[in-house]
Amino acid sequence: MSIESPAAPVISGLPDSVVAVNHRPPHTLEDLLVRESVLVEATAHGQLVTFQGSARREADAVLVYEKERAGVGRDVRDWEITGQGGRFEAVERAFTRVVRKVKDVVMAPRDFVRLIKLLEEDRNKE
Repeated sequence: MSIESPAAPVISGLPDSVVAVNHRPPHTLEDLLVRESVLVEATAHGQLVTFQGSARREADAVLVYEKERAGVGRDVRDWEITGQGGRFEAVERAFTRVVRKVKDVVMAPRDFVRLIKLLEEDRNKE
């Protein structure tokens, strides 16, 4: 029985430049949807980040659900990949969910309490 190492650490919220999808440079977001499991290679701060999992389209982005072992197993983290002008970026989605929730809440004292509850609900879902 082998022990799989945990997913590589990433800096949440900072975009990674996608350099390859299934070992080829991406041309469109649709390139992420041609297989049941997609392999994404991205660079962040001079280091290569590789993740694999299932993908689905959501509006103007593709969500990739990184799995624990070679694209299978339980979800490790979610990535949101966007593309514009031939440049593709991947951002760990936990960060983007928090940013969207903060933007949706006016920061009055009672709304701050609401924000904390929303974040706790989101954490409990994971």
